[in-house]
Amino acid sequence: MMKNVSLVIHAQDWKYYGLCRNRHDGERERLRGKNILSIIVGEENSPSFLVLLNHFGDVIDETMLHYMKTYIRLNPNSNNVISTHDRLQLQKKNDDLKLFKDFVEQHKPEVIIIDAGDLLARNFKVIIEK
Repeated sequence: MMKNVSLVIHAQDWKYYGLCRNRHDGERERLRGKNILSIIVGEENSPSFLVLLNHFGDVIDETMLHYMKTYIRLNPNSNNVISTHDRLQLQKKNDDLKLFKDFVEQHKPEVIIIDAGDLLARNFKVIIEK
């Protein structure tokens, strides 16, 4: 899914402009006319936001993912039997994963940038790299 996409983790205070300004001239030229997907990972009970930008920084499309950070612990001794609540939460997370995949496949961003403000962002990166 993401083989041809550059994945960049950045500090919370980085700006799209700063990212492009600090890249080599050839890299900036390569991004001209391309889309960049910025992911803002919400706090524990807040949604995460996908914001698709053009090379000028204009918003092209956006969406929210409410359940990407949901963690379901499976007990290996219980033959993976989970409660109805956990099963519903897992289904919602899988729906968000599909929404993410469809969003990326539809827009084909050249670069994906993930907010790295906390540990949830790092876990988010691991989830989408799978």
